Amino acid sequence: MQQTIKGFVADHFGDFSPSDIPNFLFALFLSAILNILLIMLYKRYGKGSEDDGSNRFVLLGLGAATLTAIIKQSLPLALAALALLSIIRLRDGNTDLNKLSYLFISILIGVACGAGYGLIMVMAFCVIALFIVIMGRKHKD
Repeated sequence: MQQTIKGFVADHFGDFSPSDIPNFLFALFLSAILNILLIMLYKRYGKGSEDDGSNRFVLLGLGAATLTAIIKQSLPLALAALALLSIIRLRDGNTDLNKLSYLFISILIGVACGAGYGLIMVMAFCVIALFIVIMGRKHKD
């Protein structure tokens, strides 16, 4: 019975092991936090409003993190899948380059966290946020 349960878990975890679960959960949590901060920056400096759909950045980042974590043994496959998702997203005709920039950053956050580069993404996010604030102040003056 115990062997059957171990076999079932091993079959459905793929390349994951139970010791990978805390790292995966940390990646999801970090992706969510960074994307929430990105939404705050977007609404303050990126001409975002309450009902512009920017709250979906968190879901997009979590989805990208999950997808990358699942297929990170083949990073080119993960990036190809995310590129496909981005192309599908861009087909709706939304050509607002400002929102697309934030959308790209959201995907970047998810990919970096899902691939295990969360702390590097935190450092990169600080630099990106600094540039967003500087550019936002320039446009308000």
